Amino acid sequence: MSHTIQSILCLGLLIPVCCWGDSTTTVTVSGQTSGAFGLPSDATIPFVLAIVAPGPGAITVTATGCVTDVGVSCATADGFSFNGGTTPLQEAGVAGNPDLHVDGLIGALVPAAVAANPTFKPVDSSKSACAPGPCIDRGQLFFIGSSKVFSVSQPSTLYLGIDDFIILDNGGAFTVTVTFTPCHC
Repeated sequence: MSHTIQSILCLGLLIPVCCWGDSTTTVTVSGQTSGAFGLPSDATIPFVLAIVAPGPGAITVTATGCVTDVGVSCATADGFSFNGGTTPLQEAGVAGNPDLHVDGLIGALVPAAVAANPTFKPVDSSKSACAPGPCIDRGQLFFIGSSKVFSVSQPSTLYLGIDDFIILDNGGAFTVTVTFTPCHC
C-alpha cells in the first residue's frame, strides 16, 4: 500500500491529508467462522480480518468457493434459504424468516479505533466469549454474498464470517478478495 501526503485548504489553513493507494488482500473464510453469532451457537470461531480501510473510500468484495452443511453439498457465498434457529443476520435484524442467506458470506465493519483496542475480539459482543471486549455488535453485521461494493466514511476494519449458528457440522471455505479504493484527494 502506498500513500502520499498532500494538503487541502480548510478554513484558511493548509492541512496535511494522507492519500492512500488501492490495497488488495485475499483471505480464506472457513465454513465454521460464525463469531459465536446466532442462537443457539455451538462454537466460537472468530471472524476473519479482511482489510483495514485507513480513511474514506470504497471496499469491493468478491468470494468464490463453497461451504458444506448437513444436507447441502455446496452453498455458495450467496447462501441458501433455511427456516429454523436464529442465524446471525436474523439476530442482527437484517434477515427475515426464512433467512435466504444461510452459510453465505457476511461482514462486520468495525471503526478502526475499536478494532485497534488490544482487547478487541471479532466475536459477538453479547456472548461470554467477548469478555473483556470490546467486540462486534450485532448491528454491525451485513450480508455480502459473492460480490458487494460499499462505501466507508471513516477509518474502519472489515471482518468476515458465515451466516450460520450451528457450525461444527460445516466444511469448506470461501476464498475472498477484498480491495480498498480511497476517495480521491
